[in-house]
Amino acid sequence: MSKRLRWGLLTVWTVAMGLTLSCVLCVPALARSYKVGPVGIDATVAKDGSLLVTEDRTYVVSGSINGVIWDVPRGTYEGRSVEATVRQVSATTKVGTTDLVQGDSAEPRTYTHQDADDCIRLTLYWPAQDETVTFRVTYELSNLVTRWSDTAELYWQYVPADEEAEAAWNDVTATIHLPVPLGEPVQPGKNVRAWAHGPLDGAVEFVGSDVVYTSPGVGTAEYLEARVAFPPSWLPEAPVQEQAHLQSILDEEEAWANEANAKRRHARMVYYGVPAALFAVSILCPLISWLYAGWVRRRLPKAHFDDTYYRDVPSGDHPAVLAMLYRGGQPNGADFTASLMRLADLGRLSMRQVRGGEAGKHNKSASAVDLELTAGGVPRANAEADAETQAIDNATMAFLFDSVVVGLSDSPANSSNRPSMRVSQLEQLSSSDPRAYRKACDAWLKAVNDAYQSRGFASDKTVTPGFMMGYLGLGEMAFAVLAGIIGWLFDLSSGLFFVAIVACLVSGIGCIYACDLEEIPILSQEALELRAKLAALKRWLADFTRLEEAIPTDVVLWNRLLVMAAALGVAQQVLAQLRKVQPQLLTSDDFVGSAWGGGDVDERQIPLSVVGHAYERAWDKSANRSEHYVSSSSSASSRDSSSGGSGGGFSGSRSGGGGFSGGGRGGVF
Repeated sequence: MSKRLRWGLLTVWTVAMGLTLSCVLCVPALARSYKVGPVGIDATVAKDGSLLVTEDRTYVVSGSINGVIWDVPRGTYEGRSVEATVRQVSATTKVGTTDLVQGDSAEPRTYTHQDADDCIRLTLYWPAQDETVTFRVTYELSNLVTRWSDTAELYWQYVPADEEAEAAWNDVTATIHLPVPLGEPVQPGKNVRAWAHGPLDGAVEFVGSDVVYTSPGVGTAEYLEARVAFPPSWLPEAPVQEQAHLQSILDEEEAWANEANAKRRHARMVYYGVPAALFAVSILCPLISWLYAGWVRRRLPKAHFDDTYYRDVPSGDHPAVLAMLYRGGQPNGADFTASLMRLADLGRLSMRQVRGGEAGKHNKSASAVDLELTAGGVPRANAEADAETQAIDNATMAFLFDSVVVGLSDSPANSSNRPSMRVSQLEQLSSSDPRAYRKACDAWLKAVNDAYQSRGFASDKTVTPGFMMGYLGLGEMAFAVLAGIIGWLFDLSSGLFFVAIVACLVSGIGCIYACDLEEIPILSQEALELRAKLAALKRWLADFTRLEEAIPTDVVLWNRLLVMAAALGVAQQVLAQLRKVQPQLLTSDDFVGSAWGGGDVDERQIPLSVVGHAYERAWDKSANRSEHYVSSSSSASSRDSSSGGSGGGFSGSRSGGGGFSGGGRGGVF
């Protein structure tokens, strides 16, 4: 191994580890968190078709909780009423087991019982702090098992989907005891058939006369479901449905098993085939990518403008449109910040710093600095804008004052009685009504994209000088580091992962050294000139105090420049330089940046990007949901689903879903 390659490997490993640790350390600490697992469910089928269930859930608590909420399912299924009866509730800690008493006092070691249409909601009052508690609830479900003319069927979601739950469940085991008559054996796949639906890394097997379901985990958007068919004579006390149903069950399960097994075959092909394929192409990738990159770059059109600096806004386009052009057609939070500043420059809204207020969920510090945005005001400019630019301005105003303000119940009052809001409330709306927030964001993004597309800067075609192997090289490097970490942490198969790491590193390093991975749009000549001027403007905005030239003092010009600086991501640097060379500008009422960094406010308290960051955080928050991740290796190594019901792997969360289920999973409070 050459010295250059050795240092390259060390550099890549160090950078990857640094990024990984940064991502981990940047995750905000939660005041309270918990994990659920292991979960043990023991269910016994009675001769009358009822089900006696004992369910254990272990909560590992970090911080403090007052107790847990537990939904016991009830409702209707196959035209009959399924009633639930709670038999016993207890809690186990390291000091022992305690039975909880039903009552309405909300005192520790008690629980309340509340009936709903699809569940009985139990509230278990058990304060816990930084400890592990196992709660047990024993309950009975009547009329759950169906006795058809040719088979008895238990079809039951023993872990329902609940997207409102806060945590996924880990290490779930469900054991089902069948009412096997004395002397009659259980023959898997013959007289007794069992299937499972859920994440593909789960499994179902027969242990003696019992059916056991195991799953490493289940996300909040997923469920675990059991389906068992056995002789109808084992339910002598259950009412008979005069209809044959076994063949229908077999047909359904065969289709779902084939679908799940196809996914497993695909996972195995990827898991075993990708490392070998990467190793095979690793020698050719650097050479081909380097030749292709040179060939493409020689044929791309060039901008005629090549000055180092540009000292004005290069066109009358909306700053969000220009920023998209500069970044290659992708809007972000900086564009939203620039759009607000443009409206302030036009006088369509006013901005001011506010302090204080009650500390709470959306205002973590009573002394924090916030921005208050108010519609209207005295216009400072009468810019004539095209229809697309006006559409973005109108969409920004609609986002703030038709969506955010209307969706809030505590918008700040102001003396002018004009609509008003604070930036910190963006995340409040995204939490209270995420669907409405995402709809408002989509409307604003559509206005920006429509304006960008109408300019005709670029076609839908792009070129990548490094071809696909450049992207492949970057992906291979990341995969190599990830595979090494996983192999070290979980002691995975060393032979397979060694091949993957060697293939990825060899091919990835060659591609990254040999080519530029940037995807380049095919732009018009006008777009090329504008993009070159925007790059020169960004350089000038970052360097203007070091150029030993006269610095503009015109407020109108600086308003335009600061709006573009926000769109280009250098506004904080511009304000820092102006604070040194033109401090009077930052305190001027006509300067659009006075509300962002002027006066005696420490700029670290209210960074210029606060609006863009709040917009993006709120967007991410409004799209939050949980799923249990099943890796390719887990899918590849999981057992195939059995269409005949003789045991095997799960058939997937999207398969089945027709079993009895009620309520949700509950949570902590």
